[in-house]
Amino acid sequence: MAYAATVTIVRRLNDLIVTVAETDCSNAAGAEWDTKGDGTTVTLVGSDLLPVKGRIMRYQATLVSGTGTTLDPVVGPITDPGATANLARIAINNGTAAQPIDLSEADGFAYYAIGGQLFGRSVPNNATVDHVVTTQFLVKPGWG
Repeated sequence: MAYAATVTIVRRLNDLIVTVAETDCSNAAGAEWDTKGDGTTVTLVGSDLLPVKGRIMRYQATLVSGTGTTLDPVVGPITDPGATANLARIAINNGTAAQPIDLSEADGFAYYAIGGQLFGRSVPNNATVDHVVTTQFLVKPGWG
């Protein structure tokens, strides 16, 4: 099988809830989702894209199944957000692999994404292409 991801963005009052469902995920570079559909299926409920400037208030990811035991996610406004050249621009870099992942900051993880497009990698701890990962995060528009 090949990596696949479905991204659903739903507006709740002024916030956006983003849900990512990945199948056949591995720690390979090609296992990457995005919020505009450039390689993943995106379902927009109410036609909401992410804002250019925003804050990720809470980020949760769960390794539902697969041979790996932990995740070490990274999210940013550029493809392959975990690459060394892109580290200055990332919004979330977990730092320590764990299972499940539950990240939050009082002021949120700020990002600036031209066109409102974020990219993410769940990064299970092995290269076997058999992981199912579910991720959900809350976005507040703006930096204020």
